[in-house]
Amino acid sequence: MPVALRHLRLAAVNIDGVLLDDTFSPVIREMVIAHGGDYSSEAEYALLSQPQIAAATVFAEATGTSMRPEELLAEYLARRDAYVTRHPVRVREGAGELLRSLRDLGLKVVCYGGLDRSHFDRFLGPYAPLFDGPGYVCTDGFRPGVHEITREVFGLGYDRAVFVDDVARVAETARIPRGAVHRAPQRRIRPPAAPDGGGRGAAHGRRVGRHRREPAADRRRRGGERHRVEARAGPRRALRCGAGGGSCPVTGRR
Repeated sequence: MPVALRHLRLAAVNIDGVLLDDTFSPVIREMVIAHGGDYSSEAEYALLSQPQIAAATVFAEATGTSMRPEELLAEYLARRDAYVTRHPVRVREGAGELLRSLRDLGLKVVCYGGLDRSHFDRFLGPYAPLFDGPGYVCTDGFRPGVHEITREVFGLGYDRAVFVDDVARVAETARIPRGAVHRAPQRRIRPPAAPDGGGRGAAHGRRVGRHRREPAADRRRRGGERHRVEARAGPRRALRCGAGGGSCPVTGRR
């Protein structure tokens, strides 16, 4: 996992539209048009990821229908039953791989959605071992559920959870609160100690940044003795080490 994401502990994955085929927005569109409404991105935003009764109330106000919210909800559920008869619910391609990848990153994984748990058990039962905690959280009573899942179910800070959803309202709610941005600590390493135990790096415990080169003076000290490199005048200005016999531990020249 990238260093910037290592603070994450939980991945919450929406069920409908992410793990399963979307069987909600097509029915909502059909119902809005049937009641003389105009299905637009604004209408979709107002209706999706809302408690069912709240969405039905918005629908009634937007279309001017005389039906009560409870009646609209019953009609919607009947229309959805008919829709899934024609278009059976299927697990989306790659859903299992997504869940396994999240677990391989060391994250706990939970599923959530607006229908009751029987919906999860029916279609994602074979994947149940890939989920943690309660496995599934029904969010119909507290949409979109970012606070409830993160803080109340798993007891985590907001910056410790990531939500995977296809609805804009969830993304807006899941933005990290001001002051809660996690900053990963800068990783540092110690330079190798000099063979004789000397050198400022060993004596003072100095740390060197991961991409910072060790000073040339320290490299020379690690050669075992301080030595002098002289430049000999001449056409090619060859370097000659004054450290004694053998090759120079810095230049490799004799």
